[in-house]
Amino acid sequence: MLKYYLRGLGIGIVVTTIILTIVFNIRGKLSDSEIKERASKLGMVMAQTTEDSIFDKTVEDTDEETTDKPTQKQTQTQTGSEKETTEASTEESTTEAVTEETTTETPTEKPTPEPVTEPPATEPPAPVNTANIEIRSGMYSEAVSRMLFNAGIIPNAAEFNLYLENNGYAERIAVGTFTVSSDMSYDQLARIITRS
Repeated sequence: MLKYYLRGLGIGIVVTTIILTIVFNIRGKLSDSEIKERASKLGMVMAQTTEDSIFDKTVEDTDEETTDKPTQKQTQTQTGSEKETTEASTEESTTEAVTEETTTETPTEKPTPEPVTEPPATEPPAPVNTANIEIRSGMYSEAVSRMLFNAGIIPNAAEFNLYLENNGYAERIAVGTFTVSSDMSYDQLARIITRS
């Protein structure tokens, strides 16, 4: 039973293929212009490429050449006065083109002077603060950093404390009185207040 079913299916496919091939061959192929016309009727828009425009121009040029070529009799019947008028008109058009080219020069603009900028005023250096700090026994690095900040020696107590901890100075703070100034670096300050 399956054998007959498959045979019928195969014959149906072959017959359908033959019919469609005949229909398409009878109907014929569409030309490019017919395809474009059908596409525009369906609302499709075709982007024009440079190759299309070049092809269209060459087709138009060849059509114009075949239609605009004067016959041999027409060229022979052209009188001398007509030749002179065409030559005169071409000379006038060339002289007009030359004068247009010379008059289209742009006038040169005067350069604008650049504004003179004064150098920024230098700020006077910050006054140097000097202080004597006393570190007592049992003080941690946070307390020492706050003491230096309150005396105006460092701009940020938390930053200096972090520097002491990261570089191993926090555990070596010495007891005593030290003279420090605000123009010292963190490293110089740390070396003064530790057992270095």
